[in-house]
Amino acid sequence: MRLPNTELDDSAVRAVFSPIVRGDVRAVDGAWWPRSRDLAAELPALLAVLWRRDLRVARVAYHRDSWDSDVSRLPVAGRIVRLGWFRTIDPHLVSLTGLDIQDRQDLLVVPPTTDLQHAARVFDWIQDGHHHHRSASTILTAAEASLQATAQGSAPVTARLDLAEAAWESEGGSPRRTLLNTGRSA
Repeated sequence: MRLPNTELDDSAVRAVFSPIVRGDVRAVDGAWWPRSRDLAAELPALLAVLWRRDLRVARVAYHRDSWDSDVSRLPVAGRIVRLGWFRTIDPHLVSLTGLDIQDRQDLLVVPPTTDLQHAARVFDWIQDGHHHHRSASTILTAAEASLQATAQGSAPVTARLDLAEAAWESEGGSPRRTLLNTGRSA
């Protein structure tokens, strides 16, 4: 389990980032495990980490039902960061856009009440670089299923296949079918 060392420092940001691969399209660029549902209180420390990683965040998009606070502007380090909520964004995602609109990080949000093993599994999956093409909610669900299977002594969950199928289904994909009258596959 690879969680940031927060045992000695309760103020440390619990966040990890996927390996950067040029030309790679991702659904999730990293994971963040805030300590509360108060976005205004949690964001400044995360933004400081991202600024050290050369992402000057100007806007933050989030799902309204996932956070307790409802602020539209947040002063951070002498700058104003605009916050906007959307009901269409994945509830387990925050999207952070930089001053240059092409600079963006989409972070999976591990709910604050999540237990250590579940959070650690999610962080491992994000850091291994194999799960960042899946939606945040799909990764969280699969990580929990994987832990339950391990606890029950079941065979390991084939999480990557489960995630791929779930992502395909959630994005409107359908199984391959044969076109009528042609015999060709669609």
